[in-house]
Amino acid sequence: MLQIVQLTDINHPDFQSALQIYLDSFPPSERQPLDILESRLSNQFYQWFIAKRENKVLGIALLYPLNATDFVVLDYLGIDKDYRSQGIGGMLMSHLVQLVKIQQKILLIEVENPQFCEDSEQAKRRVQFYQNNGAKVLRSVRYILPPLSGDVPTEILLMMVPADLEGQLPGSLVKQLIQQVYQEMYDRPSNDALLRSFIEEVPDVVEFVDF
Repeated sequence: MLQIVQLTDINHPDFQSALQIYLDSFPPSERQPLDILESRLSNQFYQWFIAKRENKVLGIALLYPLNATDFVVLDYLGIDKDYRSQGIGGMLMSHLVQLVKIQQKILLIEVENPQFCEDSEQAKRRVQFYQNNGAKVLRSVRYILPPLSGDVPTEILLMMVPADLEGQLPGSLVKQLIQQVYQEMYDRPSNDALLRSFIEEVPDVVEFVDF
């Protein structure tokens, strides 16, 4: 039976196993440094969830609640490479969706844009995975993930769940959320050149659509 457990500090006996899945699942350009991961968990900025069976950690999810908003960023979701395609990711995602609904929050998801990556089929499967769990794409919103290692940024789609907020959001709110993500999660200033290169392209009204 799969268990979903929240980690509250780096001394938890499952932390190192969870960390290894994180390191195996994401490229360096998309990974936060280890000291930031540990600091955010210790200070309760990150909410770490693990999926485990028979005392083995099979999957992880990291949530980051944006300060003074109703939005929670799904920063990472990864499954042990030996246990993928077994429904574990779906069960973990379902738990997260129910969690934010109970909290009356909205989950904001960053997922690589299939139109701008080397493995477009894998990226499409990721987008479809989130769509299968109720997420929608923010239409016509260009978003670039700043490089966390190296100097190559990543073109990203923004998705949300639940996406039933009258089918749309004010563009001003989307801009605010993007700026907060840049500042809080990536420690980039409001006048960051990369942020400035796309933030004004956000339309006045942003609709939710399928990819």
